Amino acid sequence: MKYFKILLLITSLFMLIGCGALQKKDIDMDSISRAELQAMAEKTGATKVRAFTALTGEGIGALDTIDGADLNDGDVGIVVTATGGYLYSLDATNGGTESSPNIITPSGTPGDKRWVLVSLYANDINASPQDDGSISFVPLTATETQYRIGPNHDSAGDDNDGFEIRRSDTPGTSVDFRTNRNSVAYGADKVTQSYTETQFIAFDWTTDVTTGDGKFYFHVGQKLDSLNLSYCHAKVITAGITGTTDIYIYNVTDSVDVLSVPITIDSNETGSDTAGSYTINTANDDITENDLLRIDIDSVSTTPPKGLLITMGFSIP
Repeated sequence: MKYFKILLLITSLFMLIGCGALQKKDIDMDSISRAELQAMAEKTGATKVRAFTALTGEGIGALDTIDGADLNDGDVGIVVTATGGYLYSLDATNGGTESSPNIITPSGTPGDKRWVLVSLYANDINASPQDDGSISFVPLTATETQYRIGPNHDSAGDDNDGFEIRRSDTPGTSVDFRTNRNSVAYGADKVTQSYTETQFIAFDWTTDVTTGDGKFYFHVGQKLDSLNLSYCHAKVITAGITGTTDIYIYNVTDSVDVLSVPITIDSNETGSDTAGSYTINTANDDITENDLLRIDIDSVSTTPPKGLLITMGFSIP
């Protein structure tokens, strides 16, 4: 209740100062009641300020209790709960879907009126110890992306849970940035961006590309652990002539082809970007630390190309 009074008094005082209503140098703050502050605000023509002790539930003290018909554009709602304070503005044309605490729909006949969160005040912001605990950044328009920041608990009780910036309500989905703890094995953090890329030389620049399995091997390190292969590309230095050069990626550890359709370089071309699209087998695209990947050449042009550079991109699933 103490914080409730403080927030109400501060807000009302700012409004009264802006209207030139304060004439006295000293005011006994304890003598001003909530009703008196509201009356003073209304007398000066200021926007109505209402104070609450809960966000939703349409019960006594809840923000969504007041009928939308009794609310006007620009009304201010101050909510103080045991865990923090919330400052709301009434938007008469918002019409958004209720998503507490960001958007709250008034009771009764709200129409398009919505309480829209302006600020959140708290010493600490605590998400519940569940997989879906997060802080959400609501976009200005429906076409913009909503970002969330939160953990991705595995409920194992160890100290290796990820912390993510993502574009989804679901942990582990549409992640752009993630930190992973792996204290048991390494005693250190690792940070993973949405895409991690690696390149390697399978054939030297002046060497003919030849068919066969195991033309290059790639070890998956800690940085790539638990990612998925998301794109790949092949580049030769000297183009082959007549026929295509077809390249597969094979996971030796799992004994599976990662590609169901190979990377292809056409005749008289030096890059796979001008050929038909390869296909990643989504059932086999995930990699784990210490996996061994292999480059297999299934066919080459009649006049073989020279040099072969492979690019692989990995992303957070």
